[in-house]
Amino acid sequence: MFNKIQLDLPSINMCYRLDDGLFNFTRIRAKTRTSAISVHEMQYADDNATPSRTADGLQRTADLYNTAYERFGMQVNTLNTKTLIQPAPGQNSPLTNISINGRSLEEVEHFTYLGSILSKIPTCERDVENRIGAAHSAFGRLHQRLFFNHALTTHTKIMVFRVIVLSAPLYACETWTLYRRDFKHLECFQQSKLRQILNIQWEDHVTNSEVIHCASLPSVEAIILRHRLRGRCGSRPA
Repeated sequence: MFNKIQLDLPSINMCYRLDDGLFNFTRIRAKTRTSAISVHEMQYADDNATPSRTADGLQRTADLYNTAYERFGMQVNTLNTKTLIQPAPGQNSPLTNISINGRSLEEVEHFTYLGSILSKIPTCERDVENRIGAAHSAFGRLHQRLFFNHALTTHTKIMVFRVIVLSAPLYACETWTLYRRDFKHLECFQQSKLRQILNIQWEDHVTNSEVIHCASLPSVEAIILRHRLRGRCGSRPA
């Protein structure tokens, strides 16, 4: 199929680091230590995402894909195909009308795919809030049966919390671009639930560091950094 699509498709440029100075910020900022690639499409399981810098470029890409699919006896499902515009900061979304075979594609402000939220604002804030909400629900379902069950040890409760509850907001966290406010929201969630499990009240004046120490758990930021380091080491050639 790739032979049926021209190689000069509109694309977006991405830069990534090749050096091993993962935490050396001076080297990370060095522009000479980046490699640039052009992305024409991104595969999501059995789906496909096609980026473009302009509306005309996206329309041309859609036409090329549609032509290629028709040559193989297939057709694009226009009901399930959406467009998402991510304008530059401080700018409004341009007016677009992308169509395939005369049928206009729906333009959305966000959509959920494989548990992650992609939105017109290219940040992880909405995704983090959604995941924290899912983790709250998971904690609530186990609230009486487990976390407030006096027949279970605190160690067991903490381990279940880490495996079942804390894994919900941190799934694939190594791929996120997080701001300090995102870390703060995640840390607040962890602290709130650990204090409930450990029966620590606000009037006890226990610091966040002491709560982490009592639970024998790393902080959310430490967990995310560990996942990033693991992914970095795993992707390096042997």
